[in-house]
Amino acid sequence: GQPPALRRPPWASPAARCTRACLWRLPCSALPNPRCPRERDLGPSQRRVPERLHQESLGLHSQSPFVLLLADWRGSMAVAGASDGGAGAAVRLGDQLPDCAITTDQGTSSLLSFDPSNWLLLFSYPKDMTPVCATEMAELAKCHEEFSRRGVSLLGLCVGTVEEHRAFVQDVEETFEVSIRFPVIADVSREVVRSLGLIHPRMRGTAGGRHSVRSVIVASPVEPDAAGREVELLLHYPPHIGRDTTELLRCVDALLRSHADGDIGTPANWRAGDDVLLLPTATEEEVDEKQAARATAAATAGPGGDATAGAPAAPSGFSQLRSYLRLKPDPGISLRDDL
Repeated sequence: GQPPALRRPPWASPAARCTRACLWRLPCSALPNPRCPRERDLGPSQRRVPERLHQESLGLHSQSPFVLLLADWRGSMAVAGASDGGAGAAVRLGDQLPDCAITTDQGTSSLLSFDPSNWLLLFSYPKDMTPVCATEMAELAKCHEEFSRRGVSLLGLCVGTVEEHRAFVQDVEETFEVSIRFPVIADVSREVVRSLGLIHPRMRGTAGGRHSVRSVIVASPVEPDAAGREVELLLHYPPHIGRDTTELLRCVDALLRSHADGDIGTPANWRAGDDVLLLPTATEEEVDEKQAARATAAATAGPGGDATAGAPAAPSGFSQLRSYLRLKPDPGISLRDDL
């Protein structure tokens, strides 16, 4: 028979409908519509009229062809998202970095076995042969020695193939006259980006798959008594915004300084050599004792064991601005020696 005619429900008067006609949308969304006067101040469970009322208002039965087609469309979209390599659970600060097997343009390894005694700076980028990524690769290549001096290993990540990565590296080297010595993961299967949650939710590649997010993950070295690498820093950038290598070095210095002395924090805009902060849980005597012991150990570990070749003694001189805000000069001990 003929489908029932559309009829307006009593609660959908013209005065009650917003400019986007949110009360007539199918399927319903749990998100609020800020331009809808009926939904602006309602809770999550009250923002949309239940879908059952939408179907009833349109004269639709739960087994009608339209409702069945809608359900089939929803299911096909869910399957497509899963087969497309949807973004997995993103790693968070303090999580253990998953031990994924990796294939790079320089060989095979895993996230845990790749330079395990060094800190790991894993940077992902969306696509080879793109302008923003090319400039980032060149700047990271220029700062490679600075990261190595701090005991930090660089590792790139992209969903391209080994051949694509090698061609991209060669192109960057010729264009910017640099030498790229760090490897880049060729994550064709997207297993690594999925395990780290670095799949961009909306940006799709030419082959139908999603690009990797422009992100930075800094993880600690693999300690002998630890289960693996711990995620210490996370940075995410839009696809069209390049990273600042100076800020990456500053963050690494702050992490190394904080890990060298757990009672010390770094203030805003801190640079190596600036005053550091004493955390509220620490006392001045404890910090002085730890820094003095570390300075002595660094001195005895100098060339040939000569105590005169070590680092300077830790200076005192706390400056208390508030009961919770205490500054102290940086002891000046080599960050690399404190690893």
